[in-house]
Amino acid sequence: MKVSLKNLTYMLMGIIFSLYPRGEAAAWTPSKPVEFWVTFGQNAHADIWAREVSRLVEKYQLSPVPFEVVNIPKGVGVEAFPKFAARAGDDHTIMLILPNVFTVPLFKDVPFDITQMTPVAGMGEEPLALWVKSANEEVANIDDLVRQARAKGKDFVFAGPPLGTPRALLCEMVIELYGLNATYTGIPKIGSTAKYLAENDIDAAIHNPAEQSKIDAPDAIKPIAMLSKRRIPAFVELPTLNENGMPIIYVPSRTVIGPPGMSEEARGFYENVIRQVFETPEWQTLREEKGHVGEYLASEALGEYLIERMAKHERWKATIEELRRVPVLEPTDVVTPDNQAQ
Repeated sequence: MKVSLKNLTYMLMGIIFSLYPRGEAAAWTPSKPVEFWVTFGQNAHADIWAREVSRLVEKYQLSPVPFEVVNIPKGVGVEAFPKFAARAGDDHTIMLILPNVFTVPLFKDVPFDITQMTPVAGMGEEPLALWVKSANEEVANIDDLVRQARAKGKDFVFAGPPLGTPRALLCEMVIELYGLNATYTGIPKIGSTAKYLAENDIDAAIHNPAEQSKIDAPDAIKPIAMLSKRRIPAFVELPTLNENGMPIIYVPSRTVIGPPGMSEEARGFYENVIRQVFETPEWQTLREEKGHVGEYLASEALGEYLIERMAKHERWKATIEELRRVPVLEPTDVVTPDNQAQ
């Protein structure tokens, strides 16, 4: 039987780990490759994040076995969440979760309760921006976008993940709150929203800056506004929708969880690994370059954070449902500085 050099390395690391004293710090280590689930396709923001975690785990030998990224993108959680919940007691499967872990169960009636999962660690938050094509010289800011979208009506197209996901709901909020009659289309194959915007006949999208660097022509798209509460140091030249008078504030978290009933020993192992990844120079550089915000959260703090975020998304659902009941305003009905005195 042929054994690759990489697999031989992991086998030797496993032997070394097994020789450690069985004290509290080395009470448990995985005995087979760890499945690191992602509910998006390759080159999507979550996939990029997970693969960087996996790379650093290997580089710094933080585990005797590799963290293997498993993409289960169907419905950005519709398929993955119930399957993950069914892996109760599995100590060799973890998942990187984004806010779709809240919205997909809420808006698509997917049987998944985040409070029943095992919180492992939080790795901060990654801000979102509103993007358009660089070739669209008429749009340099949100006011330009609104003006063009009103002129084009339904022919102005936003695109992104399927309906019910956070970014789809954010696009819907932009459409409703700015009184647009624009169209939203879900990307047929979940992957990079940035790539889809650059290569297809659509007008705008919401995604994070990390996706731009992974497409063949990153200069084909440009951000015009951030969806953060205040300007992000890494993108200080970009205004926020909030400062322009529309408080659409949403900064997605990036957290790691285990299935229900994961052993305390396994949870502790993964919590420690993620903390060490977070503290590496590479991760800190990435945080600075990509404008990440927020800090590392240990398991207990993450559990409280997830409960709080779930409650906020339930309130968000109620807001979205109320917006859907309000007719989209015609451009002449919107109060602007030009018509408010009429």
